[in-house]
Amino acid sequence: FVFVFSIIDTYLIFNMNTISLCYIIAFIINIIVLTILFIYKKFIKKDYRFELVDLWLLLLVVFGLISTIYSIHPTYSLYGNPIRKEGLYTLLYYYSLFSITRFIKQDKKKYIIAFILAIGLFEVMYGYLQKMNSGFVDTALNKGRPVVYGTFLNSNFYSTFMLLCLCFSIGICNYTKNNYYKVLFGVITLFFAFGLILSNTLSGIVGLAVVCIYLIGYSIKNKNIIRNIVLIVLISIMCLVLSHFNFTTITKDIGIFNNQVVEISKGNISDNFGTNRIGIWKRTMEVVPKYIIHGGGIDNFAFVFGNRPLVVNNKVIDKAHNEYLQILVTEGIFALICYLLFYITVLIKGRKNKVYYKLPVIGYLVQAFFNISVIAVAPFFFISIGMLYDND
Repeated sequence: FVFVFSIIDTYLIFNMNTISLCYIIAFIINIIVLTILFIYKKFIKKDYRFELVDLWLLLLVVFGLISTIYSIHPTYSLYGNPIRKEGLYTLLYYYSLFSITRFIKQDKKKYIIAFILAIGLFEVMYGYLQKMNSGFVDTALNKGRPVVYGTFLNSNFYSTFMLLCLCFSIGICNYTKNNYYKVLFGVITLFFAFGLILSNTLSGIVGLAVVCIYLIGYSIKNKNIIRNIVLIVLISIMCLVLSHFNFTTITKDIGIFNNQVVEISKGNISDNFGTNRIGIWKRTMEVVPKYIIHGGGIDNFAFVFGNRPLVVNNKVIDKAHNEYLQILVTEGIFALICYLLFYITVLIKGRKNKVYYKLPVIGYLVQAFFNISVIAVAPFFFISIGMLYDND
């Protein structure tokens, strides 16, 4: 459903209002499914129990409603702003996806992962055609260079989805004992790394770096470190080769990022660091005290600065470019605390789950420090944390 509508959005077959309406319908369908599940497990199987994660979700719904009631622009808070469409209805759709997915049995989850990876391979090929400026796909240029964004309309969102897919594949490569699958998923991992590198997005690379650090510890414990070293070396070589042939600027961006980190450690902080993210975060923190309790309203970021929105490089900024800061300023401190407790509870409950369920969640939560949530990618993340939350 999400994949089909990302294609529809890419080619402007329907407008965003129609797509948003379809997400609301999907949410209603999910609620019906959840109701049936609840009745079955509570009154027929009699094995349903209320868990801590349910409390956090319930509180998120309550704080979302409060934020909507007291929002600067209630309509945006309910349906989302015209571009993002990530209002209360969409958030409820995300929560319903998690709630349904957590009830899926372990032996059935492999079909969901296979479908996500299939979509990912399609996106890699689509992104490659964009890089080659092919007339067969939707393309765009930035300073004369083709931009890779798949069907997600933005390189940052494409990067996030590539990271999710890469984490699933490298996790399976680490977990499987079958030599055929080791090789297969090793190759698939390199495909997704190729797509991630083509996106020229540093947030995805940072997420991958943290995932690799986690994997090193995991592989030392499970005595398969050689496999991961080989994959990390191959990905690094791929990055250098693609940079040499001007397929990507990611190595240059990494160098700039390292220099900025050094300057920040010396106390030299510029608003344009992190492609202007530092400036956006500073301005956002200035208005946080005003909206600390209930936020300015879900998807109301553009309105929290008063009569005029925040503008950077002649572009209106409608998200904080940090998911946690976005929640803080639009939904309030209590909603942010509940989100963090929700993630922590899922990670603790799923700590003994298979590694390929953990990695996508870890990767996403890291890159979220530098990125924004969008309706084309977030559903895959909530499905991922639903699979990590081991309810068997």
